[in-house]
Amino acid sequence: MNIRCIVVMIILLVALSSTVPCQTPQKHLDLPDEFIIEDIIMQDGGYHKAQKLGVEWWYFDANLNNNISVHIGLMILSIQSRGLVLPAINIYDHGKNVYHRREVCSFGTFAGSEEKPLIYFRNTPYINGTINAQTGIADYHVDLSFGEAAVSLHFNGTARGWKTDSWAIIMPKAVVSGMIFYNNQVFFVEGEGYHEHKWDMPITFASENKGDYWGRILSNNTSLVWTEIYPRLSEKRVLAVLNIGNDEYMKIEEDDFTLTVLEYEPGLFQRIPSVFELKIHNDTIDYSAMMTSINYQHIQFLTKQYWRYNVQILGEVKIQGAVDELIDSKGIMDRTKFSLFQ
Repeated sequence: MNIRCIVVMIILLVALSSTVPCQTPQKHLDLPDEFIIEDIIMQDGGYHKAQKLGVEWWYFDANLNNNISVHIGLMILSIQSRGLVLPAINIYDHGKNVYHRREVCSFGTFAGSEEKPLIYFRNTPYINGTINAQTGIADYHVDLSFGEAAVSLHFNGTARGWKTDSWAIIMPKAVVSGMIFYNNQVFFVEGEGYHEHKWDMPITFASENKGDYWGRILSNNTSLVWTEIYPRLSEKRVLAVLNIGNDEYMKIEEDDFTLTVLEYEPGLFQRIPSVFELKIHNDTIDYSAMMTSINYQHIQFLTKQYWRYNVQILGEVKIQGAVDELIDSKGIMDRTKFSLFQ
């Protein structure tokens, strides 16, 4: 590797450190005046070549049988197909992180189609999938192997995907099956999962925002994806979208959504939120969910901190004329802080 490449990689690593703690794929949004929600198309699952320095990622998680949950991610920091590639695998047993691996790789390990969900890492398909143009339902095979672990899973979407600008929730809800290998053991698994794809995220996000929460909640006939973002110079912002059945979704108005931290547990120099209450109320929806931490993974890089929670979720969702059911599921949510003191 010549000196120019080394210098470029150092610059990119410094830029990355201002955006992502410990190079762990996370979910963040740019903040338009209004979040516009629309259907996804095939190209939303593919590679989006960055014209300016930015971040793109493909994120998957799943809650599986035998109390296993998993996160698989591939992130790229790039400009004009030059940059870094950051794969990650996290495996949890009863919510406890039992395998954690991330790497920083050269951009030569990555290749991707701009027309469809076909993404390669080290000459092996990481994603090979399709999105139905009529139904908005996605079907992906996901394979990632590095370090001492391997994940090979089939994500069969069961709800219409949606997007806002450059953040695509490809699978708000999916049936998942396949194989996980770690600790010299093979686990055949099945359960429910989620997939999103984000591109064109500016590296200035961390300097413009104090932090955020993100999560997803499943019930028999609904799936809710939500995020609450805390800009440094303005009021908090909320984006929440509720899928109903396999075809319908609706955006929740920001004033109809509340997230409250009910309990904390002691941490090093700070209290860690551990029980959360989420409520949505308007003329047609009454939604309440209590999310209780089973365990969490904490990652810190300089002043940036990130928590990925495995949570037990109990609640109820009522949608006039459509749904009246209880929520009793496990899920994944996360919290990010971009400074130690805020």
